[in-house]
Amino acid sequence: MFDNFINHRIFIYFYLYLFNFAMENAIKMFSEKNKLLYCINGYKFSFQKYLNDNIQRWSCSKRLCKCYFKMNENEEIIFSALNHEHDKDDENVLNRQKLNNKLKRKALDDPCEKPCKILHRELRERDVSTLTTTDVNRIRKNIHYARSSIIPKLPKHLEELHLALTNLGEIKTNKDEIFLLINNTEKNIVAFSTTANLKFLSECKTLYINGTFKSCPAFLSIIYYS
Repeated sequence: MFDNFINHRIFIYFYLYLFNFAMENAIKMFSEKNKLLYCINGYKFSFQKYLNDNIQRWSCSKRLCKCYFKMNENEEIIFSALNHEHDKDDENVLNRQKLNNKLKRKALDDPCEKPCKILHRELRERDVSTLTTTDVNRIRKNIHYARSSIIPKLPKHLEELHLALTNLGEIKTNKDEIFLLINNTEKNIVAFSTTANLKFLSECKTLYINGTFKSCPAFLSIIYYS
């Protein structure tokens, strides 16, 4: 009887050790669709459903695999079945996916920062020895695709231009100043500046003007007026 009790306690401690080991090796990452994933020992798990008492069930990302684990509200694994019958995801592929999806999220969170700066900063701070030139080029393209999904498309005519500016709401600078001063749909006039800039301009005695005509849309014109 005593031996059975000892064996039972050893069994419990062993499973607690496995749960803690799994949790310590669980790494958060995001999928291509910006869904949270857990990576445990080279295997990816995606959220499946909620059980009783807000227990989360996470299953292996491989469709035919039956491995899963259960997690409570404190993000603690309370049960796991991790006997996979398939190979792990390639380490190089996992590293590329982690970096790629992380940079895509950063590009969306800070739409004003240049994609090249986001990429170069991350490459300096992380261990990227497994990345190839092809991987870096692919990540760069994915950052641009992610950024383009939240940036309005270039208007094809004046009506689209005014509508796009109206839908953007108040356009402000990093100093919280209104930047879009005029959006006149009747006279088709669009003017970008701030009150502080105009005040400073009015106090200048000499003005040096440089026209960026190439950046002006085909259906608009840049006008110098004095």
